[in-house]
Amino acid sequence: ATALDMNELANRLIPALGAGMGNDSGIEIQALSARVVSDFMRALAPIMTQTGEPSDSLCNAAARYIIPRCRSLLADRDPLPSLALRALAAIVGDLPHLSAALPRMGIIPRLVALLSPSNPLCNSNLLVIVRSLTECPDVDPAYLVGLGLASALPPVLNQCLAEGEEADAEPAVDAAAALLYHAAKTVQ
Repeated sequence: ATALDMNELANRLIPALGAGMGNDSGIEIQALSARVVSDFMRALAPIMTQTGEPSDSLCNAAARYIIPRCRSLLADRDPLPSLALRALAAIVGDLPHLSAALPRMGIIPRLVALLSPSNPLCNSNLLVIVRSLTECPDVDPAYLVGLGLASALPPVLNQCLAEGEEADAEPAVDAAAALLYHAAKTVQ
């Protein structure tokens, strides 16, 4: 399939998958839809790398149909929060500029609340999202700090480094570095 075909397919499937992630669908359909979204976005990544930026319509569809559903799934019963994180990580990991939509959606306080070494949802998916937020030029670092990100991230970073899990440590280190960069920039 060509990139154009993938964009057309995405524009048709994303609204349906977003609807499947809705509360009226039942937990099995919600879980399946969230899995398909994350797998689909990860499958698109190599194509987007070859062709450059994804289409505006693909980004708009993800922001309109998927990200709001992820917000509600984060507060739902297992396994939906972990699947929502997986879908969000796939979206903002491959389309980092979509991190700018997260403050408007009211999802960032829920994400920061999950940052704890004792929380089973605090994993590489969450850390990829946090890295994307801290590196996004359209997300105000002061907003993230005000939500407690600067105090929640160090214990998680310490655990990642102590355990030596590269999949978790890399995005945690990158997020910490981005926060330090913003702090240094503010002092100058």
